[in-house]
Amino acid sequence: MLQMVQLYSDLLAFGFCCICQFWAFFPSFSYCPCLFLFKRYSKLMGDEPDLDPDINKDFFENNVLQLDPSLLTENGMKCFERFFKAVNCREGKLVAKRRAYMMDDLELIGLDYLWRVVIQGSDDIANRAIDLLKEIYTNLGPKLQVNQVEIHEDFIQSCFDRLKASYDTLCVLDGDKDSINCARQEAIRMVRVLTVLKEYINECDSDYHEERTILPMSRAFRGKHITLIVRFPNQGRQVDDLDIWSHTNDTIGSVRRGILNRIKANAAHTKIELFIGGEIVDPADDRKLIGQLNLKDKTLITAKLTQVSANMPSSPDSSSDSSTGSPGNHGNHYSDGPNPEVESCLPGVIMSLHPRYISFLWQVADLGCNLNMPQLRDGARVLMKLMPPDNTTVENLRAVCLDHAKLGENSLSPSLDSRFFGPSPSQVLYLIEVVYALLMPASATLGEDASDFQYNFLKSGGLPLVLSMLTRNNFLPSADMETRRGAYLNALKIAKLLLTAVGFGHVKAVAEACQPNADGNIPVSPINQATHDQALVLQSALQNIPNPASECMLRNVAIRLAQQISDENFFQASKYIPDICVIRAVQKIVWASGCGTVQLVFSNNDEISKIYEKTNAAKEPDGEDEQVCCEALEVMTLCFALMPTALDTLSKEKAWQTFIIDLLLHCHSKSVRQMAPG
Repeated sequence: MLQMVQLYSDLLAFGFCCICQFWAFFPSFSYCPCLFLFKRYSKLMGDEPDLDPDINKDFFENNVLQLDPSLLTENGMKCFERFFKAVNCREGKLVAKRRAYMMDDLELIGLDYLWRVVIQGSDDIANRAIDLLKEIYTNLGPKLQVNQVEIHEDFIQSCFDRLKASYDTLCVLDGDKDSINCARQEAIRMVRVLTVLKEYINECDSDYHEERTILPMSRAFRGKHITLIVRFPNQGRQVDDLDIWSHTNDTIGSVRRGILNRIKANAAHTKIELFIGGEIVDPADDRKLIGQLNLKDKTLITAKLTQVSANMPSSPDSSSDSSTGSPGNHGNHYSDGPNPEVESCLPGVIMSLHPRYISFLWQVADLGCNLNMPQLRDGARVLMKLMPPDNTTVENLRAVCLDHAKLGENSLSPSLDSRFFGPSPSQVLYLIEVVYALLMPASATLGEDASDFQYNFLKSGGLPLVLSMLTRNNFLPSADMETRRGAYLNALKIAKLLLTAVGFGHVKAVAEACQPNADGNIPVSPINQATHDQALVLQSALQNIPNPASECMLRNVAIRLAQQISDENFFQASKYIPDICVIRAVQKIVWASGCGTVQLVFSNNDEISKIYEKTNAAKEPDGEDEQVCCEALEVMTLCFALMPTALDTLSKEKAWQTFIIDLLLHCHSKSVRQMAPG
C-alpha cells in the first residue's frame, strides 16, 4: 500500500492524464488509493484550477461519478464539489457570483450522483451534499428566475417521489432480521429527503424579506401573551407609556407598526427606533419572533420617533444596498406592507395548496410512529410545521362547522367526531392544531374570520368534542406518547377557551333571566336559588381565571363568544357545562403529566402515584409535559368554577387526597406545585 501511495505521489509530478489511467485500474481492487487521490485532486482543483477543462469533464463523468457514494470521505466530497462546480460552470449551467454559484440550467452534470450521496452517503457527507443541493436550488440564475414557481413545484415533487419509493418499500417488508436492517436504511433515506425539503423551505423563507401573512403552522396561532411597555423619552411632546399587547409568535415588525398605530403616527413619514436594554433593535431583525428574542412580560422598550421626508427611503428594500446602511435609516422595515403575490410563490405555501402533500406526510409520520423511528416521525412533522395550514383542511373545517352550526342535526356533513376519532394519529393531531390556529390565530384574533369560526365551532359541538378527547379511551388508542401529548396540549387549550366562554355566557344568561321586565316585575323563570348562587360563585371566579394578566386576549375572545351565544338563546351556554366525569379525566391528565408519564393517563391511580413515591424514578417533567400539566390544571379549575359541587364530592375521595399530596409534595416541577389546588 505504501508503495502505491508513493507511486501516486510520483504520478502527480508527471501529469493529470497519467493519473486518470491509473485511477481506472486501482478502484477495481482497492478503494484506499482513490481516497488518497481525492486529497491530491482537491488541491489541484483549487479556487483557480489550472487543469484542462475538457479533461475535467471527461474525468468527472467517467471516474468521479462512478465511485460508490457510500464510500465518500470528506476529501472525496471536496473533490466532487469542486469538479461539480468547475464542470458545470464551464458548461454554462452554473454561474459564479462572488462566493456563491447560481444555477442557470436544471440539467446539471452530476446532479443525480449528488442525490445518491444525499441518500447513500455517511451522515456527515450526506449533510454536506444536502447543503450543496440547497445552495444550487435556492440561487437561481437569470434564465431560471422567471420559472421559479415551476422549479419549486418540480423540486418538491421530486422529493416526494423519492419519499414514496422508500415508503412503499417499507410497507412491504417483513419482520425478519434482514428486513429490519433494510427498514432502518430506508427510514434513514426518507429522513434525509425530508431534511432536504426542510432546508430548502427554510432557506426560501429566510430569503423572503417582506412581512409574512400566510403564516407557517409553527406560528399560525397566538403564542404566549406578553405585554411590552413602550416609553418615549425626550420627545417634543409628552407621550404616556404604552402597553402593547404581543405574544411569542408575533414579530418585532408587528410591534413596531402597533406602536405607530397607537400613537396615530403617519407610518410613511415617521421613523421609529426601538431600544431594549439600551441596545437598538436592528430593523433587519423585524422578522424575528418575540419568542426568539426571549422578551419577558412587562419588558421596557424605549422608542424614538423621527419625522422623515417623503423622498427619503423608508425601508431597506428601497435602498440599493440596504445591508450596509445604518440601522437608523430604516426604522420602518415593513412600511411597504406584505407582498402576497410573491409570498404565494414560496415552496411551503405551494405545498399547502395541494392536499396530497399533507396527506402523505401524515402517512410518513404514522409510519415513523409504528416503526418506533422518532427521526422519521419528527422529520415529517417538522415539514408540516413549516408549511402554512393545509388550505383544503382549513376550508373543509370551516365548511363543516358552518353547516353543523346552521343545520344542527339536519346537517348531512360528516360529523366532527368522525374526523377527530379517525385511524391516523398524525392526522388527528394535525387537525387539532389547525382548529386551535383558527380559533386563536396569531394575527386578527378578534377579526371577523376568527369570530365566525369561534362561534361555528362551539355551536357545532366543538366543546363536547374536545372534552371527549380528554375523557374517552378510544381517542388515539394506538398513538405514541409524543403524539398523545401534543394532542392533549392543543385540546386543553381549546377547552380552556370554550369553557371560559361558557362560563361568561352562563353568568350572563342567569343575570338576564333575573332582570325585571318592562313592567318592573321579575319574570317567572327556571332559575332557582341554587343556580343563582352558583352563578355568583362562577362570576367571582371568572374575575381571576383564566389569569387576567397572561390570558387577556383569550378572555376578550371568550367574552365576545359568550355574548354571541347568549344573544341567540338565554341558556345556550348553560347546556355546555361539564360534569364530574370530565373533571376526573382531566385530573388523570394532570396526575400523569405531572411526573412526566402522560402515557399512564389510562392506568389506575395507584400506578401513577407509585411513580411519585419513588424518589429516584420520579423525574421533573420536561417542558412539554409541564405545559400539558399546567393547561390541564387551568381547565380543571374552570370546571370546578362551572360545577362547584364537584369539589365537595372529590375532596372526600382518597384518590383525590393522594393526588393533591403527589402534586404539592412529590412533584418536581415548581410551576406545577404553584398551580396545584391546595
